[in-house]
Amino acid sequence: MLRSARALALSAVIATGLGAAVAPHAVADSGDSKRLHANTLRSKVAHVVGPEGGPVIGSCSLVVPSTARVVNDWQSIPVRVTGGCAISDTPIAAWYVGSYDAPSDFIFFGDFSDSGEVYGSRTSTWDVFDNTQLGRRTWQDDFAFTGDQTAQYTQNNPVTTVKVGSWAALSTTRSGSKVTINTRVSRYSTAYHKPIAWAGATGTIQFRAAGTSTWKGLKYATANSAGTYSYSYINSAKGDYRVVYNTTPYIWDATSASSTR
Repeated sequence: MLRSARALALSAVIATGLGAAVAPHAVADSGDSKRLHANTLRSKVAHVVGPEGGPVIGSCSLVVPSTARVVNDWQSIPVRVTGGCAISDTPIAAWYVGSYDAPSDFIFFGDFSDSGEVYGSRTSTWDVFDNTQLGRRTWQDDFAFTGDQTAQYTQNNPVTTVKVGSWAALSTTRSGSKVTINTRVSRYSTAYHKPIAWAGATGTIQFRAAGTSTWKGLKYATANSAGTYSYSYINSAKGDYRVVYNTTPYIWDATSASSTR
């Protein structure tokens, strides 16, 4: 959005002291702290920029990954801006996910001096926690001003799909012409903050004949409560085996390394 009275209103109710604008990874471990961080930064920017924001002189586009894997309790992902705001300027800009009053994520380009003055930046970070909202998320435009705070930019609305990561493993044994394939799959748990067995995961065991480059489906697999699945069959031909477990709305797919038998 362009300069909004909503952001200005925050300056009347939220303190503008530097101590409140702490690093995202120090406060974003709950919905309340994410909201506090976003609203504090909005308040500080509104306090410095003033009520008008200036004319629109160009565009400012957030460059953020289209996909993100949650595989630990916190990770910092580099982001940047492009467009007119990045050619000869260092913009003061922000995007958020969720509702304006209680955003689930917030990216801010800029910083504040010891005296409280704001200055812009072309690069920033997106702090992803394991309580980050999963699924398809649209980054909403919050504000984008020139570094000297005399004009503003239009903003884009990129989309990021966030899911927890998963991992697949496969091993094989041969006894004569009988091949036994053992698979294991795990996924990251946001509740336990570590990888756990991915019970019920579905996928396909694949085979690639020696000397060829094409993988072919061999057997559908459904992981048990321990995240494992085994299959045996007769095949005297040599080749490679792997397993591919399917993606779900909140879990990314996983492909194992190959095993030759």
